[in-house]
Amino acid sequence: MAAENEDFERARQILLGLRDGTAMVPEASERDAKIVARYCSGEATLDEVGVEFGITRERVRQIINLRSNYTMSDIRWALGVEAVEKRRAQRLADAAAVAKWSEENLGESLTKAALDLGFEEAYVKKLLGARKKFHLVKARPKRQQFSDDELLAMLREFHEETGSTSGDLFTEWSTKRGGPTRQTPALRFGKWSIALEKAGINDGRAVERERMFTDEDYWAAVVDFLRSDATSSSVKQYEAWNHDHKEYPSGAGIRARLGRSWVEIINAVMPLVTGNVSEVEDQAWAAEVLRERDWADMRAQDARKREVDPNALLKAAFAEIGEPLTSIRYDEWAREHGETLSVNLTHKTEKSWAQMLLDAGVSLTPRQKARAHTLDS
Repeated sequence: MAAENEDFERARQILLGLRDGTAMVPEASERDAKIVARYCSGEATLDEVGVEFGITRERVRQIINLRSNYTMSDIRWALGVEAVEKRRAQRLADAAAVAKWSEENLGESLTKAALDLGFEEAYVKKLLGARKKFHLVKARPKRQQFSDDELLAMLREFHEETGSTSGDLFTEWSTKRGGPTRQTPALRFGKWSIALEKAGINDGRAVERERMFTDEDYWAAVVDFLRSDATSSSVKQYEAWNHDHKEYPSGAGIRARLGRSWVEIINAVMPLVTGNVSEVEDQAWAAEVLRERDWADMRAQDARKREVDPNALLKAAFAEIGEPLTSIRYDEWAREHGETLSVNLTHKTEKSWAQMLLDAGVSLTPRQKARAHTLDS
């Protein structure tokens, strides 16, 4: 770097003297000085200077060599060094302009950056460096393969056949019939529980689930992803990153839980990623999202929590509650005792509520017996 600075300073002194006429020999005329200064501007070739002054290219070369203190080789070297420095300075200015645009247009496409700044898109991408991942998100149009009524009808049919409200079981049941996964009704209606409520399932009550992660944990996962060395911020890139970081929630889980598109999620956490936390309106939320987490330990705790004996839980609940042991009454007991909810038990055993009661040796109501008989037949 020191050698480069010395070269630039020497080149600058050479060109400065030739351009202002102080580096000419005593016998040089005013016209000679103008010819030399014109060539040393770097804006004209020997041929072009010759045309301007009505002389040959060779005569221009002779005047430079005989009437100035420097040779053509010296001048060409100095012009080359100056050109390199100009390109470097221009690139720095362009990089600053691109960085400023990026900070003010988080989530916008590289195509828009190129149009706004007047640069080639590839040049913008190169100048952005690692920040380019903040501008590779593309909002894709959503395909509505199933209408709202069709989704609600599927949910009711699923519940009637299985007696379950498990999203994972719905995915298994539905996809075997060419239907959607649980994400489709969850995203369409905002949450899985809201979709169930609109379908009239569980007496219109939203299904309460035991959660491994809080909403803030889901936001935090996106922040950690954006701070990684991922090459883009797309949901596809997140899933690839998640494959190597399985302790984090899935991309589909994040979108379903937060009820937003991936682009909206990315834009919401950008101030946290770029260090502009003061721009966030809810500072308490920002602090909780940025809190350091031990994701592996969170997974381990959840796994330990899920090591339950459904039969023992149902027997304990029945001993306190008595008949009828409905899923609603059981959940009230489970919340009070900090135990696993019914939806998680049905998911774990892949059985209906009535069948679990039979397996646990708990007395069934006539309606539960009828349901168990229907499922067995």
